[in-house]
Amino acid sequence: MSPYIFARYRFFMQFILGLLLFVAIAWSSAYVLTRSKLRLAAQAISKPISVMTTIDRLTANSRLRSLEGRSIDLIQVRIGDSSHQTSGKSAEATTRFLIQGGLHGDEKLPQKFVLWLASRVARGESALNHLPLDRYDIDFIPTANPDGDAANTRSNKAGINLNRNFGVLWGYSRENPGQESFSEPETKALEALFQKRTYAAAVDIHGYIKWLVAPSAPNYIGSDLDLGSARVSRYKKWIQTLSRITDFLGGGYKLQTAGSLGDGGAFEDWAFWKAGAFSFCLELASAERFSEVGYSSSTPAFKAFAPFANFSKLTALRSSGDGSGGKNSIDHFQTYEHAIFMAFSEAISGSGNTAKPRRPVIAE
Repeated sequence: MSPYIFARYRFFMQFILGLLLFVAIAWSSAYVLTRSKLRLAAQAISKPISVMTTIDRLTANSRLRSLEGRSIDLIQVRIGDSSHQTSGKSAEATTRFLIQGGLHGDEKLPQKFVLWLASRVARGESALNHLPLDRYDIDFIPTANPDGDAANTRSNKAGINLNRNFGVLWGYSRENPGQESFSEPETKALEALFQKRTYAAAVDIHGYIKWLVAPSAPNYIGSDLDLGSARVSRYKKWIQTLSRITDFLGGGYKLQTAGSLGDGGAFEDWAFWKAGAFSFCLELASAERFSEVGYSSSTPAFKAFAPFANFSKLTALRSSGDGSGGKNSIDHFQTYEHAIFMAFSEAISGSGNTAKPRRPVIAE
């Protein structure tokens, strides 16, 4: 082979090798960029998104404010596919849950708990981020009685106990229930919210007594509603669920019903029997978030939660920055959080009794 032909042959081979190297690098870069984009997209889909709104803004009705004109704040958090908006008709295809506090304005810890829980869910750190659904929304109402909160009163500005003003067993109460059911703008706001949105389950947070309050039994409802066998069966299964959660809470917690307590017009009665949501009232045990006497491995709470999480993590949080958590204290907010997780998990199936909770991830 002449030197001339050899030089041309070598040049050609170098060109081919260079071209192949260029294609390989380009393909590799495109592959990396594609994987990066897919990873970012997956993170965007799975990351919770939250929106702050108010009931009067959501319903486009300025009359749905408190008697003194305060808006009722609502925090929406979507878990799962965030490609859909958190408001509007497209959001209605998803499953929704409601957690509210502050219906009694002088109960401050329930309001703090709802805000704390909303923050944890928005950061993706809560057990509630691991309900067995691909996509769902949780609405949080920290202060359902803003005038009572401002005045530090149990009632609203008119002196009416808002948790006696709802539309089931109204008037069956020792406290002022108002002139008629839904006579108050605050309860009208909640009624309008339920008309706009369908909730699978709802919990009303109160304090301070070791009670979990279930909807009233059918024999208390009487002729108020046409119950039917299917609704009665649904109620019985929900009571079984709430009984198990009461055992989980332990520490002297008792399962009550609004009717047996003489508390007609309660939120949980109306939400269950009229609005169709699996509902209950969770009373916080005391006005203190932390205590030095925690659950041990022999308590019902430990045994009930043990299949789903590392109990040492459940009791690990010492303080939330307010300096109130001691070295050996337990954070009761996390106990309440997991009680709600259990309730919502079992409500998802539609029977309140058969859904299997996923193992939640407890943040370090």
